Amino acid sequence: MLSSYDEVDAFLTKRGGASEHEATLSAKTEFMQLWDGIEGARGMRVLVMGATNRRVATEEALRSPWCIDEAVLRRFGLQYEVGLPGAPQRRQILLKHLARHEAESRALRAAQLLAPGEGGVEAALLQDRPSAVPGSRPGEGALSAVVRATEGYSGSDLTEVCAQAAQDVLAEKWAQEEADASQPGARPGAPARMRQLRGSDLLAALQLVKPSTARAGAYAAGLSDGGSGGGGGDDAPLQWLMAAAGAMSAAAAADGGAAGRRGGAGGDGGGGEGPSGAAGGGGTTPSDEQLKALGLLLLKSIRGSAGAGAAS
Repeated sequence: MLSSYDEVDAFLTKRGGASEHEATLSAKTEFMQLWDGIEGARGMRVLVMGATNRRVATEEALRSPWCIDEAVLRRFGLQYEVGLPGAPQRRQILLKHLARHEAESRALRAAQLLAPGEGGVEAALLQDRPSAVPGSRPGEGALSAVVRATEGYSGSDLTEVCAQAAQDVLAEKWAQEEADASQPGARPGAPARMRQLRGSDLLAALQLVKPSTARAGAYAAGLSDGGSGGGGGDDAPLQWLMAAAGAMSAAAAADGGAAGRRGGAGGDGGGGEGPSGAAGGGGTTPSDEQLKALGLLLLKSIRGSAGAGAAS
C-alpha cells in the first residue's frame, strides 16, 4: 500500500511558529499520532511518501535540510534529493510533450477541425534531424539543440516552454488572419493555415520562460543581501518606496493646488486668500528628507517582518 503526499511542507512544517494557529498545531499532532499506528492488511506493507522543494538557506540546513518538522523527518526514514533533469531526462520530457501535441493535432485533423498537414510538430524535431535551428551546431539535430539550450530547466519549466511555443504558433496564425482580413477584397472569415511547431519556436520560448531555479535563487539572494544591511540589496526597495511616497505627495500637492484655486475663486478678494486656498497651499507637501525617513521606516518594518517570519 502506497500513501503519497505532494507538497508535504504545506501542512507538516515546523511547529511552534508565531503565526501558527492552534487548530493547525492540533491537526499536525493528531496526524503524526495516527501515522504511528497506521496499519494495512495482514502481510501488507504501508509506504508513506512525501515530496517538497523548500529548503532552509541557513546553518540549520546542516541538521534539518527541509522545512519539515523534526518529528515528521524522523518518520521519514529515507530522504532523497531529486536534482534537475539531465540531458537524457530533458530529451524524454520534451519528446513526451511534443508527441502529445502531435497526437492532439492528428485528432483535430481527423475531425476536420484542421486541414490535412496543418498544425502538429515538424518531423525534423520529432526525429531529431538537423534543421535550421538558431544556435545549433553543425550536424546537430533540432531536438538535441533544444536539449542543450535548456540546461538548468526543471520538468515543469520544460512543460511551460512547450506550452509557450505552441501558443506562439497559434498567435502567429491569428495575427496572419487579422492581416489578411485587413487587405482590400479579402474574404471575411477566411482562416489562415497553422504551420507546424519547429525547434526554433522552442528556442524562442526560452527568451520568455526562464529556469524557475534561477529565479528562485535570485530572489533568495536579493532577500539575503537586503537583510544583511550591505551591498546593493538596500537600494531597490528604498528607491521603490521613495518613488511611491513621491507619487503620493505629488498627487496630494496637485489636489491641494486645485482646492486652493477653487477657494481663491470663491473668496472676496479673488486673490486666493480664502479659507480653502489657505488650506490647499503647498505647505503640506513633505520634503525629500521626510520622504527618505518614511522610506527607511517602511523598509525597516518590512525587513523586521521578514526576519520574524524566517525565525518562526
